[in-house]
Amino acid sequence: MTTPAGGEDPDRTTPFVSVIVYAREARSAIRTVLESLRCQEGIEAAEVLVADASDDGTTEIIQREHPWVRHITVAGATMPEGKGQAIAQARGSLIAFIDAFDRAEPGWLQSIQETFSGLAPDVFGIGGEVVIEGPEVWGNLAGYLFEYGAFAPEIREGQTLGDLPGNNMAYRREVFDEICPDLLPGGFYKPFFHRRIHAQGGHLHLTRSMRVHHHIRMGIWAFCRRRYHYGRCFGAMRRTRAAPLEKFKLALLIPVVPALLSVRHLRRARSNPATRHLTVGASLPLVILCVAWGWGEILGTWFGAGRSCRMVY
Repeated sequence: MTTPAGGEDPDRTTPFVSVIVYAREARSAIRTVLESLRCQEGIEAAEVLVADASDDGTTEIIQREHPWVRHITVAGATMPEGKGQAIAQARGSLIAFIDAFDRAEPGWLQSIQETFSGLAPDVFGIGGEVVIEGPEVWGNLAGYLFEYGAFAPEIREGQTLGDLPGNNMAYRREVFDEICPDLLPGGFYKPFFHRRIHAQGGHLHLTRSMRVHHHIRMGIWAFCRRRYHYGRCFGAMRRTRAAPLEKFKLALLIPVVPALLSVRHLRRARSNPATRHLTVGASLPLVILCVAWGWGEILGTWFGAGRSCRMVY
């Protein structure tokens, strides 16, 4: 027996996975991501939640053309806040994330389920590859390399002490119900969730079988503003959560962050055959993005978040 997309399998008390899409000014893209999810094998046993912070007509498209999704209005919410509100309403035993400007490859949903079923119970989060789509102009390339260069094909499979791609990741429900319930009311800032997972002996995992295509179209200065505010918010939040000695070390060492970020991102992009050619025109704007984030992190560490946590996309 088959149930409508987004409904429940009659043999289940909950969907096996909840897929969360944060949408803000996504009118031009929302159809693509939702259609890529609707066509996934196994979608009838899942639910798709759109955390909608848009005021550009995205809401009307969702309600008119995609009534099978759970539409959650999060007006005025930042991306971490919107995702946090959707997590609180999700019913799945696994909770996955994809952005409004992405397209999931066929088999994406099945890969999430199969990957988790083959891993030890102490692996609480998984992520996959992110492929760039859209005009390959230097601003777009720099933004892709900064945000997703670590997840360009072909990633190294297995456990990772690093990050997971924010637009292509999934977690066991225990992360939000048992490991990090106190963090969720402040929004889903994944660096702090990952830190807690590792601190409690949990692990994260990367897999090549879980792949999305990211459509990117944004000017370099818009990227810089976004990265600056996120960097300042992150710096302030990390300092607030740090022990006294760690706060002193952060304040002392934070000025080297822009240079360290630039070296790390350039080295990673140039060492990967899949992204090496992208650096030809994107190296300088990539460094500019690193400086924007680093400067934000410096100010956040020294002087607090200011308004930046309200400006996080």
